[in-house]
Amino acid sequence: MAVQDAPPIQKSEKEDMNYTLSATLRSLIGGSVLVNASIAAPYERVARLDFAQRPGDVPEYSMFIEVFGGGRSNMVLVDGTNEIRACGRQVSGKKNVRGVMVGWMYDVVPPASTAIPRVEESMDEWRKYLVRVSSGVGVSKALVRCYSGVSPALANALLFTAQVSPVTLIDS
Repeated sequence: MAVQDAPPIQKSEKEDMNYTLSATLRSLIGGSVLVNASIAAPYERVARLDFAQRPGDVPEYSMFIEVFGGGRSNMVLVDGTNEIRACGRQVSGKKNVRGVMVGWMYDVVPPASTAIPRVEESMDEWRKYLVRVSSGVGVSKALVRCYSGVSPALANALLFTAQVSPVTLIDS
């Protein structure tokens, strides 16, 4: 029997489920419409996109876009029962508090534990807060540690505009 005459290889059901992320998304939400986009709270790191067959229908799938530093960002697609149907990267629950695996139930990302920046905060309150939380580190790191939604790049841009060195130490 020649190679070209070999019978087709039969894939197991599990192998059929191992599609690329884009193929899985096309299969599950292709042709759907985006019916809602939301963020749970100001400065939150997770956006939720809901998809349905038609506007006004109950969403069949929700996509969570999780934006984190250090290469930990992810995209997770869940069905109406909150079961993970696809994700950008799978994370074992052994290494992390929250596992993300196809077939598992989706756990919402815990809210950020840092303060939300407030326009009403006086310069004195702001300085006292930075000293209390981040004494002895550079002001750039202190801003990132203290406030939700402040990335290292944003902190450095703010400090550049204010003509303050990012490594200026926070001290009492």
